[in-house]
Amino acid sequence: MPKICSMMSHRSIQCSLAASMACSIAMTSFGFAQIAPPTSAQAAATPSTIDILKDRPDRPAQSALLGGHFESAAAGISFHTPIDCRQVRGNGEEIARFIDEKKSWELVAAKTVTKEPLPLTAAEKFKSSGLLEIVVSQIRNSNPGAEILREDVTNVNQSKAALIAARLTVGTQRKLLQQVIIQSSDRLYYTIALTSPAGKKPTDESEADPGEKLAVDTFSELVDSIKLMDLAAVRADQDERLFRTRAFYVSLTPARIKQALVPEQWLRLVRDGKDVGYTYIIEEADAQGASQGVKVGVRSRTMPDANTQVDGETWYFVSFDRRHETWSNLAAAEDRKTANKSNMSEIGASDAITKNVLNNNLQIGVANDPRQPAVEAIDLYDLTVTKAGKQTNSAPLKMRLPPYYLPQALGHLLPRLVPLNAPKTYMFYTYVSEQGRVMARYVDVGREQSVTLAGQKLNAIPITDRIGLEGSAIIHYMSPQGKYLGSLNADTQLTILPSDGDALQKIWANNINLTRPAVPDQPAK
Repeated sequence: MPKICSMMSHRSIQCSLAASMACSIAMTSFGFAQIAPPTSAQAAATPSTIDILKDRPDRPAQSALLGGHFESAAAGISFHTPIDCRQVRGNGEEIARFIDEKKSWELVAAKTVTKEPLPLTAAEKFKSSGLLEIVVSQIRNSNPGAEILREDVTNVNQSKAALIAARLTVGTQRKLLQQVIIQSSDRLYYTIALTSPAGKKPTDESEADPGEKLAVDTFSELVDSIKLMDLAAVRADQDERLFRTRAFYVSLTPARIKQALVPEQWLRLVRDGKDVGYTYIIEEADAQGASQGVKVGVRSRTMPDANTQVDGETWYFVSFDRRHETWSNLAAAEDRKTANKSNMSEIGASDAITKNVLNNNLQIGVANDPRQPAVEAIDLYDLTVTKAGKQTNSAPLKMRLPPYYLPQALGHLLPRLVPLNAPKTYMFYTYVSEQGRVMARYVDVGREQSVTLAGQKLNAIPITDRIGLEGSAIIHYMSPQGKYLGSLNADTQLTILPSDGDALQKIWANNINLTRPAVPDQPAK
């Protein structure tokens, strides 16, 4: 190829503890929504491709420039990564993010699914713009002084791809952006972008900036290593999970939900043999207006280090028919060393509406009026989430929910609701506060086995619970009779164990609050 230039509440408790220690990483985003295609004048103004960015000799996929390998069965892509790059937490819809602090390199891989079919380039469908032209247009609009060094189409391991390279300014620094867009279908695209420091514009090849040339050579070899994976097996597994999820929802009666309720629970949070927090939980039947259902209250306190204390108060409500839910989360963090305090609140709700929609596949029989349109009644679920606080004050999130959405209260109860009599796998969609979006939740019920939990041997049924196909797994252990025995996350070494109020009082002495959690009326200011 031509070379390129250039859960239950235990889960929320665990996420809150992790979030209190997480760092945010800023980036410059190169999206492409609602961006006008480049004008002919802009195209004419494009500078010629610099010498080091064209006609590079082919090299093997692995070399001294590439030192790692990334593969995601969930995303359906694999590639080699630059040497000395380490993976860090990604943002939003990113597949993965890598950085090299010494070289000031940042590598981001992402997947995009467009609402409507979109060609890779305008030339394919004789349209005004394809994805290549849209992305280049956005780079120009976001960076008026950007030099577009390359924009063309090639093949990457039998997949059609677009190559883009540009010198642009990010803040006060000049950067070299190298980007490859790989087409999987007319709606599915993968993007891998490497941002590195840019050198001065060379007058000839001998004056090429060494750092820029290294970035170009590295990205060229990375592109050669990219492979798209067959997602057929993943899709088949998801279809089977969703089929079982639908059957599970059908069997989820009010009596079954009520039977799973535990009026009061006390939990210990233990890491490396040391208590780092506790949780007090209330579960009870309740009503909101005409909606009969259950509500769950959670009060938690975590101390991830000697100077940090994070307190949380949560209420979930869901109607038995899952057509209405509300929840509120209130978190307050305190740095005991500096006495600095911060808070965040989140209020969410989802509701179902019944709407008549046209369906031409419906059969209009003799018994029906042939003049009546072929319509059917379907349920549509809408989600609204509002966050506020000293460091968070974003616009409300509003979105249409998938039919397999799992309300927060049922997510809390889930390990006590799924059948334990046989190994089964499920897939739900749930709102994840830490990510601010709805994500897939995979739940696998295992076979009864002998396990060791907190040094004690037990006969238990493990329920593996993770957000995303490759997310960090929490294993909930249930007795064959359906009693909760504890949870473990091997990645974070966090163990959650049932306890009682007296035991927690002894562990935490005066630093404990086991009162009923409060319900905020509105987001914290």
